[in-house]
Amino acid sequence: MTRSRTQSPTAAAGMATRCPAGRADDLAAAERAVHPALLAAARPVLVLRTDDGAEDLALWQRACRIERLARRLAALPELADQRCDRRALAAAAIFHDGAWADDVARGRIPRTAVLTAPLDTRQRERSADLLQQHAAAVLTPPMLARAVSAIRQAADRQTAVPEAIVLAEAIELDSCGPIWLWEEFRRSLTTGRGPAELIETWRGHREYGYWEARIRDRLRFDASRRIARRRMAGLAAWLDTLEAQIREIDLDPLGNA
Repeated sequence: MTRSRTQSPTAAAGMATRCPAGRADDLAAAERAVHPALLAAARPVLVLRTDDGAEDLALWQRACRIERLARRLAALPELADQRCDRRALAAAAIFHDGAWADDVARGRIPRTAVLTAPLDTRQRERSADLLQQHAAAVLTPPMLARAVSAIRQAADRQTAVPEAIVLAEAIELDSCGPIWLWEEFRRSLTTGRGPAELIETWRGHREYGYWEARIRDRLRFDASRRIARRRMAGLAAWLDTLEAQIREIDLDPLGNA
């Protein structure tokens, strides 16, 4: 009797990115099966609701963005020696910010405060708990353990956990460029800061070399640094235009009133 080569996600437990010869097709099939199930499990948790019942997709879209970015980063040559389980990585990336949804559901913070600061240790633990609650039916125990470890250790610069290394890189790279501006806009909903204060923050960052230091110190891989610098160059041009409008420099052709 011929045994089918098709494997369920659970039957593929323990297979990592670097597979034995002849097993790559099995791994790819397992990954394709796990990914939609993870997204289906996470969406009800991460999609928040506005006061009038409309969907607030900010947290959900960030989770999807981080997952896609982590998946691309995991294929970098620098990680060729690492046994990075991409299914565990996907789960960690999708649920990493889940604590924000839990905070809103429990009334700890208003919805507008979501994604306005880095996660603290307690939030990462709650995100790990949410992952275990909602993804246990999708991931095998070894995969789930790796995903939980990635969430817990993503903020540790000394970690040797491959999934945590990639997750941390994806989170940091996501905040470089125009997404940083969106994050500042979101923070302004709780702080009351306006465009002029945004420009002052940006000017201070540029004067003291904040972004170059952040890119150099927080991103591990050359490819990530190149992408971050390109994104920041595009953002700088846009913010220069915003500053010109705020300071009314662009009104010079009108002459003095």
